[in-house]
Amino acid sequence: MNVSSFIGISSAVLLAWLGVTFFHQVSKDPYPKQNRESAGTADIAPIANKETITVSVIE
Repeated sequence: MNVSSFIGISSAVLLAWLGVTFFHQVSKDPYPKQNRESAGTADIAPIANKETITVSVIE
């Protein structure tokens, strides 16, 4: 097998795989629905006990 036939066969297999995955229908059920309110926000409890840490930089 020479290089040109290897490249041809590899590109044909890759093109076929990409075509199959592109046209394969995936159901939307397993994915959670997000709206503007839930996108980027999370239920974060406020920090009740804030502590300050002193950092000194020595040059």
